[in-house]
Amino acid sequence: MEGQLDTSASLTEKLKKALQNPHGSFVFWYQSPELLLNSGEGGIVLEIISGSRLIRLEKSAESTVDYYYSTPGSGTRRARINLSEIPYADRVFIALTWSPQQTSLSMGPEAEGGRLVHANGEESRIRFRLDVEGNVCRIGDQGVFVAQTYIYRGEKMILEPTAIEYWRESLQAIQVLKTAKSSEGFMFEALQSNLIVGILTTGFEVYCKRRFIELEGEGISPNLPALIKMLPKSRVGYAHNIRSSAEFVAASGINFQNWDISKEAFNKGYGIVFGQLPVSGEYCRKFRDTSYSDTASFTCRHYSRSYPQKHPVSFQ
Repeated sequence: MEGQLDTSASLTEKLKKALQNPHGSFVFWYQSPELLLNSGEGGIVLEIISGSRLIRLEKSAESTVDYYYSTPGSGTRRARINLSEIPYADRVFIALTWSPQQTSLSMGPEAEGGRLVHANGEESRIRFRLDVEGNVCRIGDQGVFVAQTYIYRGEKMILEPTAIEYWRESLQAIQVLKTAKSSEGFMFEALQSNLIVGILTTGFEVYCKRRFIELEGEGISPNLPALIKMLPKSRVGYAHNIRSSAEFVAASGINFQNWDISKEAFNKGYGIVFGQLPVSGEYCRKFRDTSYSDTASFTCRHYSRSYPQKHPVSFQ
């Protein structure tokens, strides 16, 4: 897509810095004889990458202008404007906004009778992710559902599901498991309950571990001095090698399966207090009670409990 936009190094760096903020906007004039043509081939108008955040503005082959905003934490949202709504002009005003809750695209042609057209972002079937090498990966499409995406280059894994994707897929697995039936009575119910608790506990561990690292990629710097103080004595020697959240996780061997340890790590590293999250305290207490300690035996601990004969575990 040919067009005129200031893409100088200084502006690009300013945009990358602005994109590190979870709330922001970018407004500009774009000149192109092709963008507002209600026909023709599509193409990328703008793409900015900052850490693990991405914004992309493109014209599709369906004569729409699509604005994508993607982060590991919020996924990919798309705001779409149909070109049939906009009078033709070779110069157009464009405004992009983003936040964890909402994105929007606004366009207004420099033409007589032109008006500003607005579209809010919605969860997109097409997802954009950045692999560990910084490449942009386009996943899925309209009418296509893709889950558990892993990409390897040779023997090296360069892309895996995000924290929230893994957690949601864990909950989907639990819903499937809850539909299972057996004539074995209490033994089956106890087994079903243990499997559900196991999926929840593993899901919690993977979510916390991946999200702990993702936050830094989204522009939130961890408090490394405070985290280094959490290192066990046997691993203090690794402190001088820790320059990122991922290196801290690798060096510390931290057990994110443990509720109290996870709570401490997020609090010291990012100032996040579990008790202040927008989740009911009762739900947190129930979930905490299902997580087991470093030394407890999962099987023995949970089989020793007295489970009711009906509806052994209920999750909302």
